[in-house]
Amino acid sequence: MRPENADQTFTLRISVRTLEQAPIAELESPRGFDVLGVPFDLEQRDSRLILSARGFASPEMARTFAARLKAGLWNVSLEHGIAFSPEFEERQVHKPADPESAGRNLSASFGLPNLGPVHGLTEEGGTTIFPSGDRVRFLSGEGSGPFVPVPFDQVTRTLSLAIKNSRAGEATKDERLATAFDLFIGHLYETTIRAQFLTLMMVLEVLAPVTKGHHLVQKLISKWHEEIMLMRSQTTESDSDARDALDALKYEIHYRKETSKRRRVRQLILDEAPLDWADKESLAKKVVEAYDLRGVLVHNGWLVGRGQARRSTYYCPESCKADFACSTPFELT
Repeated sequence: MRPENADQTFTLRISVRTLEQAPIAELESPRGFDVLGVPFDLEQRDSRLILSARGFASPEMARTFAARLKAGLWNVSLEHGIAFSPEFEERQVHKPADPESAGRNLSASFGLPNLGPVHGLTEEGGTTIFPSGDRVRFLSGEGSGPFVPVPFDQVTRTLSLAIKNSRAGEATKDERLATAFDLFIGHLYETTIRAQFLTLMMVLEVLAPVTKGHHLVQKLISKWHEEIMLMRSQTTESDSDARDALDALKYEIHYRKETSKRRRVRQLILDEAPLDWADKESLAKKVVEAYDLRGVLVHNGWLVGRGQARRSTYYCPESCKADFACSTPFELT
């Protein structure tokens, strides 16, 4: 057993699988940078992008800070189009009773170099928290693909911006924002412009604020709901088609109490975009035009020209960035 150290610090490590191999230029070996006084290391290995932060006084502090690393990685995807699988689940580190023997056995079993004692073993992907002095081995194996690498300095600027300013820790937005980024990252894997476009429109729908419609509209819809329920109670169980039609209508009008998705998407830009009012309105107009194309494509199955959809894919990442900006920095105390 290793002696307890009162000065022990902990490392936070997140490893994600990228669509392309080595997407960041000038990162042939791990490189460090500092944000908020916290030392970071960025590494790419095969199809893995690994971001680590060191110096946490406890695992709990490291766990709290993990949202900042996620924000940084999301921002890299937004700014530089680097697609990755969002593997953020915390992994358990299995600690062997005899680190020396574990190192030798691991080397013999997997053909890995024997680097000495192994204090922990876990899978490669996801979030890992462990004592900074421990040697932890991560097991994985993935493929590769062509990509124009992004310069290291650009990536660290992007990581730093989001780590400092993200609001990924806001409980009211975490799930919606995580869903939106799952979809955004998914669009980077799509191989057709139509699939990319429709996936990006789903991102806007997830991010758009849910607001109630005018009180007169809500009153009218409530009346319709009562009439539908009365009519349904008067239908027999054998008339399943009528019941299904009434259930579908009830479900549809339930969401009519809310402002239309089109207006909600517009409001998203007006509320969140860090622009002056004229530029906000200009961006909102373009985003709504793009959203209207989504309706045409879904209902007709085609657009007159792919160029419309291609141009529209620009505005969704800008909308994500608008919702992503924040004001409250994280303090390491």
